[in-house]
Order: sequence, then structure tokens, then C-alpha cells
Amino acid sequence: MLSEIAFCPKKPQLLAVQDSSKNADTALFFYAGHAVQGDSRNYLLPTDAVLCGEVDFSRKGVGLNYVMEVLEKSNSKVNLVMLDACRTNPFGDFRGSGHRGFFNRGGNQGGLAAISTTLPGTVIVYAAAPGKGASDNPAGRNGLFTEGLKHAFNTNKNLSLDGVLDTASRWVTNKSKNRQIPYVNGPTPLQKDFFFAGSKEQLVSQQRLPLPQDKPKLKAEEKNDELPPVVMTYILKHWSPELLTAAAFLDKKQFQKALPFLLQAASRGEAIAQFMLAGMYMGGLGVNRDPAKANKLINQVYK
Repeated sequence: MLSEIAFCPKKPQLLAVQDSSKNADTALFFYAGHAVQGDSRNYLLPTDAVLCGEVDFSRKGVGLNYVMEVLEKSNSKVNLVMLDACRTNPFGDFRGSGHRGFFNRGGNQGGLAAISTTLPGTVIVYAAAPGKGASDNPAGRNGLFTEGLKHAFNTNKNLSLDGVLDTASRWVTNKSKNRQIPYVNGPTPLQKDFFFAGSKEQLVSQQRLPLPQDKPKLKAEEKNDELPPVVMTYILKHWSPELLTAAAFLDKKQFQKALPFLLQAASRGEAIAQFMLAGMYMGGLGVNRDPAKANKLINQVYK
């Protein structure tokens, strides 16, 4: 696609990014390929571009600043820009584009320039530190940084942006023997609060939670006269272990301990868990009060 848009950055292919991410919660721009720095500006280049000098960067490439303008106009809440492209400018301090592998061989035009942005909610991730080259990983199918991201998604249970990038960075640094260290430019709180799997609550609901070793009991289990035996038998037989654990914590008013188990049970469609969770959101018990979320949970029960 880049080859098609490189000669005219305003072609519909790139503007489609702006349209598809209009007012979106998250816009992700991921680029793996050739890119160079020229005069402290970064340009994404098609692999078949014939370059005669730095003047061709803007004519045959797409400026990263233009990409940032597209994201700004999309008005998305969170913007993630990931660049697996840090190459040496062949028209900088030396001639020749070098060899596959690590492309930084000295000079002040190596790698990409760090860019600052005032665009709120934006994180820019570079395959290597500013001014440093990145490995093409000639022995593999993808660049070293892309392989690091794949490793992070496949092995990391913490799918926060911070968790994924930390795992990927450690993997890349280790594989490159400290020659390539990914670089992140963006607000730290956003990196910790953004989850690729959705919200923190959704992430918890998707994971199998270990039950407490000293599993709490329901009051009705401890006091046999609390409920008729037939009701207690039904509860113990039909409620999931997560729901039983959550209910026991709720009996003791330990709302925050109950929350992850309720989320998991509710995510599987257990109506009792959805009702209990709705009650917590309606009353602000262990969570921020959210009547809209409570009503949504109740409506799910009656679908």
C-alpha cells in the first residue's frame, strides 16, 4: 500500500486511516518497512523507491508528521504509533545503504529522529532508540522488533500497553545483545491504563482466576438454619466456584475481593453474578458508582 501512496501522501489510502478512526476509542498505526531521517524529519519509504538525494524523501515518501496530522484530525481518544523502521540515511555522513542487519554505522543521520507531539493520548513506539539503527532480522520473517511484539502477545498475560512493550523490549534487547533497545515516547499513565484486551475489568474476566486456598464459605454454609436445605443444595450444585467465592466475600462485605470473581462469572453469562455485579455498580460498592453499567448488566440477563 505504501508504494501506492508514497508519490502522493493525500491519496485516499492514507486518508482512509483518518476516516476509519474518526472519533474512535483507539487508533493504531503500525508500520514495518523502510524509513529514514533527513534534516531531523522522519520519512516512510516504499521498498522500490529510487532515491537520488534527500529531496526525494518528501517527494517519494510519506512524512511521519503527516501521519500524525491524520491521526490528530481523526479525533480518536488514544493514538498508538508503532514503527519497526530505523534505517541509516545513505545521503548523510557517508554513501551507500549498507547491509541487512543493524544499519547504524555512525554519523548523525542514523536511525529515526525522536518527535514530540502535543496530541493528547498519544504513544509513539520506535524499534530502536532515536538515532540508532534497527535490525532487519535477516534470519527471520519479520524485523526484530516485530518479532518481539509477537513474542510479547503470545507469552505475556499482562496485556497492558506497558506490559506488552516491556516484554517486547526485554526480548529485543536480549536477542540483539544490547545493540537494539526499543524506545517509547508517551505518557506513562496511559501506557499502564491501556489494555489491548479491553478494560482492566474485561481483562480480569477473561483470565481463569485461581481460587483462594482458604476459600471463604457462605454464611448459609456456616449456619445451617440460614436457608432451607433444598436451596443450599441447589446453590452448591449449580453455582460456579467463582460465583460461590464472590458471594462469600460479599457476605463479609469484602467487595473488592469479590469483584474479579464476579467479573469472571458474569462474563460467562451467569445471571446471578450479573445481578450481583449490577448491585455493586448501582450502589458503588467496591467500584465507582455507575447506574448505566448496572442497567446494562440487568438487561443482559433478560435478553
